[in-house]
Amino acid sequence: MKTIQCQGSPRAMGQQYGEQARDEIQANCAWLNTARKVAEAGEYFTRAEQDIGSLAPDLLTELQGLAEGANVPLAEIVCCNHYNPGGPTVGCTPMAVAAGPDGPILGKNNDGSPVEERRFVVHVTRPDTGLPVTTVTYAGWLSGLDAANAAGLSAGHGSVGSIFPRTGLRIDIRLWSYGLLRACRTTDEFASRLGEVPLTGKGFNVVVVDRAGATVVVEAAVPVLARRAEGAPFVFSTNHFITPELREADRRTPSGKEISTYRFGYLRWLEESQPPTCLADIQRVLTSHEPWAPCRHAGPHVSVTLWSMIVLPRDGRLLVADGPPCTNAYTEFAL
Repeated sequence: MKTIQCQGSPRAMGQQYGEQARDEIQANCAWLNTARKVAEAGEYFTRAEQDIGSLAPDLLTELQGLAEGANVPLAEIVCCNHYNPGGPTVGCTPMAVAAGPDGPILGKNNDGSPVEERRFVVHVTRPDTGLPVTTVTYAGWLSGLDAANAAGLSAGHGSVGSIFPRTGLRIDIRLWSYGLLRACRTTDEFASRLGEVPLTGKGFNVVVVDRAGATVVVEAAVPVLARRAEGAPFVFSTNHFITPELREADRRTPSGKEISTYRFGYLRWLEESQPPTCLADIQRVLTSHEPWAPCRHAGPHVSVTLWSMIVLPRDGRLLVADGPPCTNAYTEFAL
């Protein structure tokens, strides 16, 4: 697990990221076949670059620096960071606790295919303007969906998909949320500002909690957004939508939705019987192998847990396990 430290202007931070994670970024691009995708859909990624520049010019500048530092064509970096209709829709289980002896807590297991070869990093940015942000993400991504800032605002995502059209001027929700974490301090501000611009992306559930313990699940069937479980003491999501207006708006296979529903049922049972309230409780949930629990090892679960993260907003701490947390210790980072 590599830690990337970046500071300064958007271009400088991008260059530092690219230089420090060059091997990992190039390996991820090779695994994702970004060169082939760009060759087949070059106009799409040219428009995506223009859209990012129109809606978030600083983020485009950071991506340009990243491409330079990683020695990867900009179009391939855009391919990694802007919605690709052919991309996979996998797992992940985010959750949050509003209050308890350890204060608010965000927890999340990130899942993928058993043959997953993408490499992830802990990406720390200290911009000249805005809040420091720490993300846990695939090398080459700028994403605010598994991240926390110095104010304690934290987010974790699960993949779902979206049936809605995503044409015209748009920016990927991963990029937009990354920029928002440099500016927002509260859950409500972050959730409200997600809808400030037209979004694209794969479609996600996003669990959000801040230092004051304000919780919410944003169901992002991009470009359509909905909120649920606002202010609940224990919030969670898996890989399908719950709100009535979005219940059929995912792109899950029938078997994938069934597995997601089982895992959601496990978390709902916890909510009703023994809801987590502290760090030890969240760790028990994330490492649990009870039927349809979040620590996944293929088999009937299909996916495997690639990494696990916990944020303690009150204390400004981030914990990351490289691999399933049942067998891999958490490493601590200061936000």
